Amino acid sequence: MIGWPDPRLFKKVGDLTLQKSQNLCGRVLQQNTQACAFYERHGFKAGKQGINQINNQPNIEYHWRDR
Repeated sequence: MIGWPDPRLFKKVGDLTLQKSQNLCGRVLQQNTQACAFYERHGFKAGKQGINQINNQPNIEYHWRDR
């Protein structure tokens, strides 16, 4: 029987992905508070707000803090 991966693995993957993507920006639906908290916890700052072109929901653009 195969068990579930260790949750620490997912955290490590997320951390490594962030290290590689700090020169990018991320657009997050405003209602996705978990994603917003994730970006902010890792040093991204909220920027321009807009409307998602696919579902017409409000979104926030996040940028790495040193940008």
